[in-house]
Amino acid sequence: MAAPAPLSSSSPGTCLLKPFHAHPLVLPRDSGPVERREFFGGFLPPVPAQPPRPGAGAPSLLERHAGDLGAQHDWEADWQSQGLASRLPPKEYVQWKRQRLRRRLLDQLREAPRDCPPCAPQELVGQMQAALEPLASSKTSEQEVQVRQEEELAGLRGELQRLEAEMDAVCGEVKVLELSLSQAEAGLRQQRLALGGREETLQVKSRALELLPQAENNLAKLQLLVEGSAQRLVLLAAQWETRRGPLVDQYRHLRAARHSRQLESTRRVSEIQALHERGRSAATEAQRKEELCRQLLTELESLPKDVSRAAYTQRILEIVGNIRKQKEEITKILSDTRALQKEINGLSGKLDRTFAVTDELVFKDAKRDESVRKAYKYLAALHENCSQLIQTIEDAGAIQRETRDLEEQIESEGTKKTLANLERILSDYRALRQENAALLGRSREP
Repeated sequence: MAAPAPLSSSSPGTCLLKPFHAHPLVLPRDSGPVERREFFGGFLPPVPAQPPRPGAGAPSLLERHAGDLGAQHDWEADWQSQGLASRLPPKEYVQWKRQRLRRRLLDQLREAPRDCPPCAPQELVGQMQAALEPLASSKTSEQEVQVRQEEELAGLRGELQRLEAEMDAVCGEVKVLELSLSQAEAGLRQQRLALGGREETLQVKSRALELLPQAENNLAKLQLLVEGSAQRLVLLAAQWETRRGPLVDQYRHLRAARHSRQLESTRRVSEIQALHERGRSAATEAQRKEELCRQLLTELESLPKDVSRAAYTQRILEIVGNIRKQKEEITKILSDTRALQKEINGLSGKLDRTFAVTDELVFKDAKRDESVRKAYKYLAALHENCSQLIQTIEDAGAIQRETRDLEEQIESEGTKKTLANLERILSDYRALRQENAALLGRSREP
């Protein structure tokens, strides 16, 4: 059986494929030293411009995303395996791992044997082969290796200090250059502003210079324009006065009508309150008469029992008649109250319509005349104040009604003797039944 052919660039379906080239991307971050953030803000190119090859942006982003996912997965695995066992917060655990890694690197640098300068790969291979020989290993002593390591460590520290000094110097120069650049930009903006003002002045002066050769004619034209504008203003003022007079008269008439309507509505509200008072007084009178009825019933109980049935019946009929009269009076008061309420609602509707018409008429001219605008404001304020006044009167009447109802309820509860009244009513009922039974017995006798 023949082996399958290897996959090559001439395989079917692969002619349109492009090679996958990924390049490392540097993403800006908000955290870190100030120098790094300044580099991110002013010098780091955008992410699409970082790959050197065209079309490598998407592969680079995919590679960076895959790397971030792998790092996140490794971090979660490390945290689940060792981080939770250390009983440290995540930030402190990361710092502890960095310190431990730094210590390991320093220990490896101290322990690893090195030559003075870095060598080429071929030289390193040769040195490694030479290190494998027993003769070369017997020639170097441990003391020499330690001395070389200390010398290399001192050289590395000096190089590190030199690089840090150079970096500080470069950062200082960058800051100085940025300050100079900002100062230069500010000066450029000021110069542009000054240049803009000078250009406007230059245009005005050039226009004036163009008009100088015919100064007399131009002055005459300007004088004619000024006179025409003044005449137009006078004409417009006269037209406005002709329009303003009827509007002011109409506004005054509407305001007077509104005032009379408000007085009428106030009078109606007072009448309604008086009717409510009459209703309450009638209810109080009915309650008083009920109490009187109870007292009379009590007196009736104290009277001798040989009183005829006709006297009981007559007294009961009188009480029923009085109650019927009181009920008729209460019904009349309620009907009057409903009629007044209906009339008040009609007047309120008329008042609202009058205000709407007045508001529309005044609002049309309020855009063009300051006095009409003030009058419109006063009209709106007057309408609002009158509405608040009516609402306050209604609220006060409701509060007074509730207060009186509560007082009457308190008085009635204080004067009521429910159990005694029920007992008296039951005794009266039993006495009436006995008397009815006796009358029936007499009527059946031959």
